[in-house]
Amino acid sequence: MGCSGRSCPVHQSFVVSGSNKSLPATPKLRGAFWSALEQADPDVVAVNGWNNFGSLVAANCCLHRGIPMVVMSESSRQDEPRTRWKEAIKRRIVGLYSAALVGGQRHVEYLAEFPRMRRPK
Repeated sequence: MGCSGRSCPVHQSFVVSGSNKSLPATPKLRGAFWSALEQADPDVVAVNGWNNFGSLVAANCCLHRGIPMVVMSESSRQDEPRTRWKEAIKRRIVGLYSAALVGGQRHVEYLAEFPRMRRPK
């Protein structure tokens, strides 16, 4: 891919406000994200994390539209005590993403623990 010797495509980004941990996944938020996806028609979407309503709404919309997602994460095994049931849910959510963008080696190692998120070679 690259654009040496020719024009590079323009990439747009959209921010859907109000997508934080305290806001439930309302139809209004889903509609706003769906509209942003229709307008941008992206090849891929970067989603910030997996543990808040906004991220789950984004993932849901992308899945329904068939758009691959890249999860951005700074989670690591050392962040907090881990529980089996939470890790089981996380494993299913993380498995929806095509790739990951993480902050450092310990974050790579944590995501490599999930079956579908493998360490790059």
